[in-house]
Amino acid sequence: MDPVVVLGAGSWGTTIADLAARNGHPVTLWVWPGDAAVADSVNARRRNLRYLPGFELSPGIRATTDLAEACAASDLVFIVVPSEAVRGLMRDAAPHLAPRHVLVSATKGLEPPALTRMTRIVEEETRAGAVAAISGPNLAGEIVRGHPAATVVASEHLPVIERVHDVLGGPRFRVYGSRDRTGVELCGALKNIYAIGSGMAAGLGYGTNASSFFLTRAAAEMRRLGTMLGADPETFHGIAGFGDLVATATSPLSRNWRLGNAVVKGTPLAEALRALGQVAEGVPTTRAVHAYAAEHAIDMPQAAAIHAVLFEGIDPKDAVLALMTRPVLFET
Repeated sequence: MDPVVVLGAGSWGTTIADLAARNGHPVTLWVWPGDAAVADSVNARRRNLRYLPGFELSPGIRATTDLAEACAASDLVFIVVPSEAVRGLMRDAAPHLAPRHVLVSATKGLEPPALTRMTRIVEEETRAGAVAAISGPNLAGEIVRGHPAATVVASEHLPVIERVHDVLGGPRFRVYGSRDRTGVELCGALKNIYAIGSGMAAGLGYGTNASSFFLTRAAAEMRRLGTMLGADPETFHGIAGFGDLVATATSPLSRNWRLGNAVVKGTPLAEALRALGQVAEGVPTTRAVHAYAAEHAIDMPQAAAIHAVLFEGIDPKDAVLALMTRPVLFET
């Protein structure tokens, strides 16, 4: 069976490792050296006690903190670390990577100020022969329980799509392909902004009408920015787009939803982030997208409202009132 490397042992990285291992693929799971206890618990107890407590992992996973050892274990490498760490990790890994390597980003974030996508960073920092992105409505806590789910792997190369499909796909995890790497990555990053906003709306006690209104306009804003950045607008209607938006913006399993819910109830942003214990990618993405939209005169009022609550001290109810009284007549 095709061996697999996963760089990053957070909840999603560990879940990807478990999916591949349960399909019979030997998996090397790289853990940050500062998290050596995670590697020890995976190897000795088949559990990631920090990020996925309570779930027994496949015996086909072997954890290591040695990056060179991990990169040598396979030419198929999944990158699953916070977006702010991707460039540094790729620089560290570059001496151990060659044109034979296929690098698949599962990180849902953008690098400011130009909103650089993760696979572009991979291309800039390594000699990988091919890159791909994987994104979709993939709440790790549901997937490790065996609940049916789907994802999208995006690449210009059909053999790469087929290979990722063969490694991860199964009766409870369906893998679709896409040629629109730009769109799939943008969907995965942008929806986190609106997951924060949806958590805020829930915290304010708003109901189904408000949620439906909010998510529909969120999808419009995502599509507006995405098409300006070269994405296929149809991608935003699919699993990587609206599918991921719905999952992340409606589930308390979503870290971004929980963060928005906590902030709107009065928890300071820094304290809410500490309480999560993991990265909420929507926070830096909100800041980066708001700055980019302002610089390029892109109309994204809901993203601006979320930014105002998170970073400008605006009362959430005032932000909602400003949205509801905007001078607009037709949907655009």
